[in-house]
Amino acid sequence: MTKSARSKPQNEYVIESIDPAHICFEKKDGSCLLLPYHQFLSGIFEPGDKIKLTFVTKSVSISGRGLVPVFESIHLQKLFKLKEAQSEFESESQKLSIVTSIILI
Repeated sequence: MTKSARSKPQNEYVIESIDPAHICFEKKDGSCLLLPYHQFLSGIFEPGDKIKLTFVTKSVSISGRGLVPVFESIHLQKLFKLKEAQSEFESESQKLSIVTSIILI
Protein backbone atom coordinates (compact mmCIF):
# COMPACT_ATOMS: atom_id res chain seq x y z
CA MET A 1 0.00 0.00 0.00
CA THR A 2 1.33 3.46 -0.86
CA LYS A 3 0.83 6.62 1.09
CA SER A 4 -0.45 9.65 -0.76
CA ALA A 5 1.80 12.65 -0.44
CA ARG A 6 0.21 15.55 1.34
CA SER A 7 0.74 18.76 -0.52
CA LYS A 8 1.20 21.95 1.41
CA PRO A 9 0.35 25.43 0.18
CA GLN A 10 3.04 26.90 -2.03
CA ASN A 11 4.33 30.44 -1.79
CA GLU A 12 5.62 31.45 -5.20
CA TYR A 13 8.48 33.43 -3.65
CA VAL A 14 9.83 30.75 -1.31
CA ILE A 15 11.91 27.89 -2.66
CA GLU A 16 12.21 24.96 -0.27
CA SER A 17 14.06 22.52 -2.50
CA ILE A 18 17.11 24.69 -3.15
CA ASP A 19 18.94 27.50 -1.42
CA PRO A 20 18.77 30.65 -3.52
CA ALA A 21 22.04 32.55 -3.78
CA HIS A 22 20.35 35.96 -4.13
CA ILE A 23 17.28 37.85 -3.03
CA CYS A 24 15.49 40.18 -5.45
CA PHE A 25 13.74 43.29 -4.11
CA GLU A 26 11.19 44.43 -6.70
CA LYS A 27 9.58 47.88 -6.54
CA LYS A 28 6.09 48.81 -7.79
CA ASP A 29 7.59 50.40 -10.90
CA GLY A 30 9.21 47.09 -11.89
CA SER A 31 12.78 48.04 -10.96
CA CYS A 32 14.61 45.31 -9.09
CA LEU A 33 17.71 45.11 -6.90
CA LEU A 34 19.40 41.73 -6.62
CA LEU A 35 21.57 41.18 -3.52
CA PRO A 36 23.56 38.04 -2.69
CA TYR A 37 22.79 36.24 0.56
CA HIS A 38 26.51 35.87 1.28
CA GLN A 39 26.59 39.68 1.77
CA PHE A 40 23.69 39.60 4.26
CA LEU A 41 24.91 40.95 7.63
CA SER A 42 21.87 41.42 9.86
CA GLY A 43 18.11 41.71 10.04
CA ILE A 44 15.79 43.40 12.52
CA PHE A 45 12.04 42.84 12.83
CA GLU A 46 10.30 45.77 14.48
CA PRO A 47 6.79 45.84 15.93
CA GLY A 48 4.36 47.39 13.49
CA ASP A 49 5.57 45.06 10.73
CA LYS A 50 8.82 46.68 9.69
CA ILE A 51 11.96 44.83 8.68
CA LYS A 52 15.42 46.35 8.36
CA LEU A 53 18.06 44.35 6.51
CA THR A 54 21.75 45.19 6.25
CA PHE A 55 23.93 43.87 3.46
CA VAL A 56 27.60 44.75 2.81
CA THR A 57 26.74 47.33 0.14
CA LYS A 58 23.10 48.29 0.83
CA SER A 59 20.45 48.47 3.51
CA VAL A 60 16.81 47.64 2.84
CA SER A 61 13.78 48.83 4.81
CA ILE A 62 10.55 46.86 4.33
CA SER A 63 7.09 47.86 5.58
CA GLY A 64 3.79 46.07 5.31
CA ARG A 65 1.47 43.69 7.12
CA GLY A 66 1.98 40.12 8.30
CA LEU A 67 5.73 40.22 7.71
CA VAL A 68 6.79 37.61 10.28
CA PRO A 69 6.81 34.81 7.64
CA VAL A 70 8.83 37.07 5.32
CA PHE A 71 11.38 37.73 8.07
CA GLU A 72 11.61 34.02 8.88
CA SER A 73 12.13 33.15 5.19
CA ILE A 74 14.95 35.70 4.93
CA HIS A 75 16.49 34.35 8.14
CA LEU A 76 16.50 30.85 6.63
CA GLN A 77 17.73 32.27 3.29
CA LYS A 78 14.79 30.69 1.45
CA LEU A 79 13.22 33.85 0.00
CA PHE A 80 14.32 34.65 -3.54
CA LYS A 81 11.98 37.53 -4.41
CA LEU A 82 10.18 40.20 -2.43
CA LYS A 83 7.77 42.42 -4.35
CA GLU A 84 5.91 45.57 -3.33
CA ALA A 85 2.14 45.28 -3.64
CA GLN A 86 0.68 47.44 -6.41
CA SER A 87 -1.81 48.94 -3.98
CA GLU A 88 -2.72 48.70 -0.35
CA PHE A 89 -5.82 46.59 -0.06
CA GLU A 90 -7.68 44.76 2.63
CA SER A 91 -7.31 41.02 2.39
CA GLU A 92 -9.91 38.64 3.68
CA SER A 93 -7.08 36.55 5.07
CA GLN A 94 -5.11 38.15 7.88
CA LYS A 95 -2.41 35.50 7.31
CA LEU A 96 -1.44 37.03 3.98
CA SER A 97 1.84 38.96 3.96
CA ILE A 98 1.61 42.31 2.17
CA VAL A 99 4.68 44.42 1.39
CA THR A 100 3.64 48.05 0.99
CA SER A 101 7.08 49.63 0.81
CA ILE A 102 10.67 48.64 0.00
CA ILE A 103 13.21 51.40 0.55
CA LEU A 104 16.77 50.85 -0.62
CA ILE A 105 19.42 52.83 1.24
